[in-house]
Amino acid sequence: MGATLILLSNDPFYKKMGAYVKQQMPEANILFEDEKPWEEQAYLCTAAKYGVMIEVGAQAHGSLQHSTLLLMQKMLNAVLDYVEQSNLDALDSLKNYDAFYFTEEVAIPLDQDGLRNAMVHPAICDKDFEVVKHGEPLLITLQGEEITRVDTPETYPHFINESAYCKKNIAMALADKRLVVIE
Repeated sequence: MGATLILLSNDPFYKKMGAYVKQQMPEANILFEDEKPWEEQAYLCTAAKYGVMIEVGAQAHGSLQHSTLLLMQKMLNAVLDYVEQSNLDALDSLKNYDAFYFTEEVAIPLDQDGLRNAMVHPAICDKDFEVVKHGEPLLITLQGEEITRVDTPETYPHFINESAYCKKNIAMALADKRLVVIE
């Protein structure tokens, strides 16, 4: 996933935060998961009026990688700098940027016994936030049949093969890519 800033609201404060982080860290992914109201989000960061999530990877659970730590530190510093600059009303001009907007989760197909009958297609493994076009595969069954996306021209998978979603049989999440306009 690289360094991903997850924002649960699409209000001006968060749009500007995304712009600021993107200007400080062009390699960052900005992901809006604003499909639910703030009060209905199930994340700890919504316990207060404002909050963010930083996801950095790929990294195996229980391990430490210096490069991952540096990415997290760089993104956290950018978020904290933004908050300080915003509070001081000292933000320089912010530019429009591309961001990802969560659309849905992709379930892993199960057989009649409730066992998994497919997996993430090898063509998209380790390719979070890379475009998958109409007709390209997302999953492959254990029998070798490709399962493709057919209802949108393109989509951007992320959280691909995330072990935290294994018990829920979720293969990945999908997003649209949109231009965020800063006013």
